[in-house]
Order: sequence, then C-alpha cells, then structure tokens
Amino acid sequence: MSRTTKQFVFGLLYVAVLGIILFLIFAPKLIPAPSCSDGVQNGGETGIDCGGPCMPCYLKDAKPLEVSGSPSLFKDASLGKVFAAVDVMNQNQDLGMHSFSYRVQFFDDARNLVGTVDGYDNIFPGQSKYLVAEYDGSSYDVGRITSAVWSVTGTVSWAKAVDFIVPSLSISAGPTLSSSTNQVALTGTLANGSPVNISAVKVVGFVLDKYGDPLFVGSTVVNDVGSFGSSGFSIFFPSEVFSGVDLTGAKPEVYLYAEE
Repeated sequence: MSRTTKQFVFGLLYVAVLGIILFLIFAPKLIPAPSCSDGVQNGGETGIDCGGPCMPCYLKDAKPLEVSGSPSLFKDASLGKVFAAVDVMNQNQDLGMHSFSYRVQFFDDARNLVGTVDGYDNIFPGQSKYLVAEYDGSSYDVGRITSAVWSVTGTVSWAKAVDFIVPSLSISAGPTLSSSTNQVALTGTLANGSPVNISAVKVVGFVLDKYGDPLFVGSTVVNDVGSFGSSGFSIFFPSEVFSGVDLTGAKPEVYLYAEE
C-alpha cells in the first residue's frame, strides 16, 4: 500500500471516529425530549401521551357531554318565561361528573342574544338526562326568542364509575294529568328502590298532545326520599299556556334524576 493510500485510509478513520464522538455528544440535544403531546408512548407513560407524568388515560379518552338535537323551547309570554329542555348525554360508561356548570343562551331570529341562564347539575356514567333552564324576561323578549344554545362552562372534572352510587328510581303511581280553571297539574308517586337515602330527586315532566308531541315542560324537586321509600310529586302548569289547545287525549311523560 502506498504512502498516499495509507494517509487517505487513516484520514477516513480519523474522520469516522471524530464523527462518532461528536454524535455521542450532540445527539441527545438533537433528539426531542419526551412530551405529553408527541404521539409516542415514552417517558414513563402507560399509554400514548397519557399516564405516568401525563394526564391519566381515562381522562384523555373521555368524551365530552353532548346534546341530542336542539333544545326544545316552551314559552309563557303572559308570565315572561321561556323554558328550554335540553337532552344531555354522557357517552362515557365508566365516567361521570358529581357537578358541572352549564349555560343556556337564548337568541332571536337574527341571532341576537336575548338572555342567558347559568346552572349546574350532576350526571352519572352513561346517563342521558333532560335539563330544564328557565329564562325570565319581558313579554317582548320572550316573544322574540326562537332558539337556544347549551354549553358546558368552567372546569370539567370527571370521576370514575366506582365513585358513584346510582340509585334505582321508578314511578309507582301515575303520572296523571288534571286540569282546573287556573292550572294543569301533573302528579304521581316516585319510588326509591335502593338501600340508600336520596337527598333530592329532580322530576322533569312533559305534557304531550294526542300525537305524542310535547306541548310544555316543567320540573320540580322532591327532597329526602328514604331508602326503599316513596314520595308524591306535583308539577303545575299555568292554564293559559294551553289556551286554544285541545287537551283531549293529552298525556304526561316523566323523567326522574337523582341529585347529588
């Protein structure tokens, strides 16, 4: 091997060794550090971008609350009230919320904001429930409201299903409708089929026409229903909201929700 060839080979070896040393020094600085948003399971994560130093995987995979269709509106212009019935669904079978805040915004035809109602509620794993928001305003404002939008506000705090005691609620008598000069009453009796006391039960009631379409909605709260106990409930509707409506064949529809 000639001297020139040897110098060339040794030069290549020198460059290669130097390259390896530089790579070992600078490579760690060039490779991004593990993060909770790099799409790779690393850095002590138990799933992709979750668990370990990142948020728990059950929270990362949680589905947000959804609304089935648009809120249904029921007006009582004489009293300056609008009731929005919102069908909220929790599609997480293993997660629920002990409390969450929400907002209902009421709009006119031109999408001008007429009024806002804030509230809070709870929802069990896999539960679907009606929330009823009541807006008080002038007869003019009530008359021009044509739509409503529901949204969750504040921090969402999910809890695992094992943290909930879901009571068994049912209707043991009724529900029935009765009417007088001043009001229409929806009455019945609810039963707690659980070995636990329920501090409050929200009762949401619809009056349906003979075709099954909702005419109006109302709600009430029954407090302190003991274990395996029962309690009566009544929801009253002003008779004027049914003015000019044929109530022949009308029937009630009731939903029960345990409050925490």
